Order: sequence, then C-alpha cells, then structure tokens
Amino acid sequence: MRMLLSKLKNNSIFSQSIVLLISTILGMVVLLFSNFFLTKLISPKMFGDYSYVLNVFNLFQTIFNFGFFYSINRQVVLSRSEFDIRQSFGLGLLFIVGLSIPMIIVMYIFTISSIEDSLIRSSLFLLIPFSVLSLMINFNELILQGGNKIKALSLSRILPKFLYFLTIISIYFIFVNKYEDYTIYLIIYFLCLLISHIVIISIIKPIFSGVTKRMPEILKFNKEFGFSVYLGALISLGASSLNGILIGEFGTSNLEVGYYAIALQFTAPLTLIPNVIATASYKSFSENKKINKNQLVITIVISIVSLIFMLTFCEWIVKLIYGVNYIQSTELIRISSIGAVLFGLSDYFNRFLLANGQGKKLRNTSFFVGISMIISCIILIPIFNGLGASLSYLFAGLVYLSVIIFQVKNTNLEEI
Repeated sequence: MRMLLSKLKNNSIFSQSIVLLISTILGMVVLLFSNFFLTKLISPKMFGDYSYVLNVFNLFQTIFNFGFFYSINRQVVLSRSEFDIRQSFGLGLLFIVGLSIPMIIVMYIFTISSIEDSLIRSSLFLLIPFSVLSLMINFNELILQGGNKIKALSLSRILPKFLYFLTIISIYFIFVNKYEDYTIYLIIYFLCLLISHIVIISIIKPIFSGVTKRMPEILKFNKEFGFSVYLGALISLGASSLNGILIGEFGTSNLEVGYYAIALQFTAPLTLIPNVIATASYKSFSENKKINKNQLVITIVISIVSLIFMLTFCEWIVKLIYGVNYIQSTELIRISSIGAVLFGLSDYFNRFLLANGQGKKLRNTSFFVGISMIISCIILIPIFNGLGASLSYLFAGLVYLSVIIFQVKNTNLEEI
C-alpha cells in the first residue's frame, strides 16, 4: 500500500511537472514571437530602451517585498486547509498594496535623480503607477507554488504573454509603418498583466476576513526566515536586473541592452527544466526532506542535451526570428546558455532549501552569487559591454552551483 501511494504521488508530481513545463514553454515561445513582431515595429535602439525600462521595474520589484512574500509562502506551505491558503493570499494582496506606495515614491525619486534620457524619463513617469502589477508577479510565483496551485501558476505564466502577443500582432498588421514609441507597448504589457492578475485572483478567491489574526505569524516567519531570504535575493536578483541597467550606463546607447535581453530570452528555457521539476516537487520536498536522485540525474541529462541544442542552433534561430540586425546577440547567447544551465540546476537545489525553511542558507548563498555578479559586472561590462554581462552571468552561475550544493550537503536534513 505504501509503495502504491508513493507511485501515485510521484505520478502526481510528474503530471504537474508536465503541465507547468508545457505552459512555461508555450509562454516563452509566445514571448519570442511577440518580440519578433515588436522588433519589426521599433528600431533596435528603441528595443534596447524598452528592455532597459523593464529592467528598472524588475529591480524595484525585487527590492520592495522585504521578505514578506517569502514569509507568506512559508505560511502557505505549512497550511493544512484551503481556507488558510486563501486567507494567506488575501493577506498577501494587502501587503502588495502597502508595499507599492513607498515603491512608487522611490521610483519617481530614482527617475528624477538618475535618468538623463528624456524619452526614458517620460516613459517611466507614465508607467511607474503600474509598478504594483510588477510587484505581484513575484508574489504569484511564490504563493502559488507554496500552495501547490500548479494550474493557476501555469496560467499566470502564459496568460499575460498570450494576451500581449495577440495585441502586438494586431498592431503589426493594422499599422503598416513602424510605430516607434515603445511606451505604448509597455502600457500594453502592464494591461495584460492586470487582466492576468484579475483572473488569478478570481480563481484563488482570496479571503480577507480574519487576516489580521495571521499577521503575528507572518511577522514571526519574516524575522526567522523571510527577511534572510530577502536579503540574499536582494543582492542576487537585484544584481541580475542591474546587469541590463549597467550596460546602458556604460555603453553609448541601449542597443547592447537589447542584445543582452534577447540572449536572456533565448537562454531562459535552459533554466526551465530544473525549475519546473523543482516547483512541481516543492510540496514533496517539504514533506519528504530529500531529493530524488533519479529525478536529479534526469534533470541534469535533459539540461545538458538542451545546452548542446542551443549552442548548435542559436545563430540560425536568431537570423530566422530577428534578422541580421540582431546577429551580434549570438555570441552573448552562447555564453549565457552555459550560465543559464548552471542557474537552472542551482535553482533546483534552491527550491529544496526554500521548501524546508532554510532561509539563512539561502541568504548566504545569494550573498555569494550577488556579490560575485556585481563585482564581475563592474569589471567586465565597461570593457566588453553586453558580452561582459554574459560573462558575468556565467561566472555567477558557477559560484551559485558550487555554493548551493555545499549548503545542501551541510543541512541537518537528509542528504541527497
């Protein structure tokens, strides 16, 4: 009976992995085609500016969660009823509203004091109120995986990209001439996020009554766990977003920012396999306290095969989708591909530690990763520009995998 239950559980994880994998791959393919049409509507330089603005939003959404999303994730993982999960989700939405106010103020201060390009500045001034939608992306990822809401998580990953694709392709065929103002495409992006968030909220049906009773628990989790993870993520994820911003600061234009953005889009699927399998196994990690060795071996093999495919065909794919104007991104893709595999495998172990509440170990790991990326960025980007950002990403991936494996093997949990 125990063996049968184990098989059923493994089958459940497998089926959830397939659902999440398909939805995430489809989301990436749809995003790729969206950018195909977008690069036909705006110039390479404008595409670089567009990517730069998104990097700014990604940086600030990392800064302004202060560990509370990780703490709510922990609360959801330990929840024993659907009511508790929905109540935690409702509490999280209240946190988002509260956190978005100081974030908006700081973003305006940053724009006034740091952005010199008049077009980027005016674009940010218009878009900053939408930053609350950006903040909710990270929230959905953490809370939905914590509650094992894999179908809702899958929908949250693909729906905004699909809506964006439909809108961009409509604009492409309606307007014969290029529509150069990239701000309109960013507005569309945030509107698609808004629709997606409304759909997810309607599925989860958050409960707001009695949420104040759960506040002390969140504050306790944040002190013991969430804030530690946040400090690490602030350096690690913040450094990753900082990459694109530094390219724009040190380069003569944001053209290289666009090349680097394309490189990250192309290599994102290489982080996909380990990430999806670990996300589907998230609840299992917290209950079984171990990593399945066979699952890990399969994950590594698939990642290596995917890397070989990307290294072989990336130049052909870039020419096919973006054209010769973006062929310079190929070199960045090849280097970033190796970094993406390292980050993907590292994220697999990261999910294991996160599911088991190992906040301090994750914080320490992220410190190493973030500091290594920041130092390598400062050294390499002024010399090599976009290529330097890719080299920095690769170096940080090596550090990440080395440190996270060391942390896993030195936990008090069952060793893999």
